[in-house]
Amino acid sequence: MDVAQLQLNIYSSLEHMTSNTAAQEALKELNNLIDISTLYSQYAEKFDLAECQLAIIHCAGHHDTLLVQKLWRQLLAQEINSSLHLPQVSVMSSLRNKIVTLGNSYQTAEKFFPLQFIVHQLELISCKRGWEEGWVLDTMLQIPISHSALHGAYTCLVQLKLPCWEQLGAPFHLHTALSLLLTSYVNHLKTAPSCNGNT
Repeated sequence: MDVAQLQLNIYSSLEHMTSNTAAQEALKELNNLIDISTLYSQYAEKFDLAECQLAIIHCAGHHDTLLVQKLWRQLLAQEINSSLHLPQVSVMSSLRNKIVTLGNSYQTAEKFFPLQFIVHQLELISCKRGWEEGWVLDTMLQIPISHSALHGAYTCLVQLKLPCWEQLGAPFHLHTALSLLLTSYVNHLKTAPSCNGNT
């Protein structure tokens, strides 16, 4: 993605901030091409545009693990908050669409699409909100993320034995997700063409 496209994305995001006077003033400044560092510090970061921030550091090839995780956490929260006025099913659909879109953009750049971290955040959201089991798995498979990559991510999360699941009253939440993943993989094998051409 080039700098002009990044600037256009920021412009589009700020256009929606109709009640923010500073954002509306910034739109006037964005009529001229601005360098990538200024775009990040004076616009994307200043106005908490997490998705734009992620795109900029990806474009610049700047990798900071903690920053990437912070932006993903922010991005997910912003997406949910923007659709809270909608029915639960619409919130789920909106977040899924966002994840699939970003997954398609960043899945080949693992540093900017930290699978294990994103899966963990989404499973926390899903658990807290009482969403259907398998929602996160189905979302990831739509990108598509391979079963093997997801198995690695879920296995690591299970082995971490984080206390948050006990605190949420769902100590086996990840075990259930891992079981659903294995079931999905078996079904995938049943429907996939065999190597020798036999069905």
